[in-house]
Amino acid sequence: MSRRAAGQTDGLGLEVLAPQNTYPLALPFLHFGGMTGAQPAPGELWVRAEGIYSNTFSHSYHADAIKLELGTRGLPFTLAEAEIEHQRHYYQAIFFIQAEVLRTALTAELGLFREVSVSLEVPYISFSAISADSAIMAFHRAFGISQAQRNDFPRDRFEIVLQPVYGPLIFDDQRPAAGLGDIVSTAKWRHPFGEVTSLWADLSLKLPTGSAEDFRGSGSADVGAMFGLTARSGPESWSLQGGAVIPGRWRGPLGLDAAPFGRALAGTTRLLGRHRAISLSVTLEDSPLRRYQLAAVSQPAVQVVLGGVRSLGSWGALDLTISEHIPRFGDGTDVAIRLGVTVNRLP
Repeated sequence: MSRRAAGQTDGLGLEVLAPQNTYPLALPFLHFGGMTGAQPAPGELWVRAEGIYSNTFSHSYHADAIKLELGTRGLPFTLAEAEIEHQRHYYQAIFFIQAEVLRTALTAELGLFREVSVSLEVPYISFSAISADSAIMAFHRAFGISQAQRNDFPRDRFEIVLQPVYGPLIFDDQRPAAGLGDIVSTAKWRHPFGEVTSLWADLSLKLPTGSAEDFRGSGSADVGAMFGLTARSGPESWSLQGGAVIPGRWRGPLGLDAAPFGRALAGTTRLLGRHRAISLSVTLEDSPLRRYQLAAVSQPAVQVVLGGVRSLGSWGALDLTISEHIPRFGDGTDVAIRLGVTVNRLP
């Protein structure tokens, strides 16, 4: 019999649906998504499959300015153009980040004790599986969100240009190869206090199984912990979650080091009968590059996430989330869409 969080109804519990961070400069490191309340009973095995598509396009003013000056709008931001801006503005932070990421993952979770379970997540990451820049631009137009000069640059590209204040120019426009990401193992503890509140804790270890050169891993092990407190009132629940990650050395192509970073989340979930629920959350997450003077790239990013889940009865649940970056804070993924299915009963 599966163990359910306080307030769970027909496979739906106190889940705050929030995806992991798939921003290109955060992707190589360990990241937590929204914590979930339900867990398998001792000896029971659950399996989850999910896919996250994210689209990032952001830049400082330098790329658009040099293209306006040289009359090269509509063409890629080249190394020669970046070097001109580097020579002129070596005392400023410069960044240009364009990428589409598809992160799929298969997770197995095994119940060990009444309140303890362990899981193993195996991700596969591609930077070319989906090309949806046009759809993202249409989404932004529909909701009156700025395009950030997307029309002035080619679509469906991978490019990272960085220059810290008084630092070297870093330029990478080679699309990374697809493949296995860093595997993550997690120990989970869920402790309900009666029928109203629950205390949660996750302890995770990320193993260096993905290619650091292709942004699918960091090349080192990361460790992190996440804690959550959830309260329920009728069909609604509220959750506060927070944690930190201590990354290992980043052995990637940019020659940068990662600093420990934190994540905080506040969210609410509302049950819509026995089979459906919706959630709304806000996440604040440090940048792994916060020690560098890279303007918005070094600053904490904020995402707003809307999610929905549909119960599959005793078999599991299907969930969907859409997240949008709030541009007035630090840089992050513009839009991320996650679709997942959790199977609680195996044939």
